[in-house]
Amino acid sequence: YDINLMAAGNVGIGTTSPSGKLHVSGDAYFTGGDVGVNTTNPRLPLHVASTDGDDDPADSSATGALLVTNSAASYGIEMGVSSSGDGWIQSHSVINSNEYNLNLNPIGGNVGIGTSSPGAKLHISSSDPILKITDTSTSDNSATLWLQESDSYGSRLEYESNTNNFMVFKTIDGGTTSTRMVIDRYGNVGIGTTSPSYKLDVAGQGKV
Repeated sequence: YDINLMAAGNVGIGTTSPSGKLHVSGDAYFTGGDVGVNTTNPRLPLHVASTDGDDDPADSSATGALLVTNSAASYGIEMGVSSSGDGWIQSHSVINSNEYNLNLNPIGGNVGIGTSSPGAKLHISSSDPILKITDTSTSDNSATLWLQESDSYGSRLEYESNTNNFMVFKTIDGGTTSTRMVIDRYGNVGIGTTSPSYKLDVAGQGKV
């Protein structure tokens, strides 16, 4: 059998029991045109349009125009576009309120933002680029940039508004984290102390 048109109006290709309006069992090839889902004017070889005017990511439900899941349909990556034009990608469970990590190039390669030829693992290119990290917690406001070879060796640059130190330099040696220098909210710099009282406050021996 090749094509079966059933009394219910379903069309089966490669199957005698189609479960939808078009049910293809086996490989399918499309050439010489574009395919549209929820649109009669596809602009690309595959154009998927949402049936909702505003796609918003949501736990345990799929509101985006495109959802890719595992074979059990329990985990998925969802893509959509909001009513304001923002595009988004979210990895989450399809059956409960759990979110999961989203890995980009997990087996190798660079990621470029604003460039089609990234020269590093993360390459951001624009006019006067800005990298912004914001803490959304309401209790312990802090943000951290880690530079490390492992969790036991490296350095950290932190923002700690709860301690009035807006810039904190730390080192990690053998798993031990030590604060080396701070700049507080008043512009005081502390070396060897986390509570500087002067523009430059050094605790311990120093040499100029």
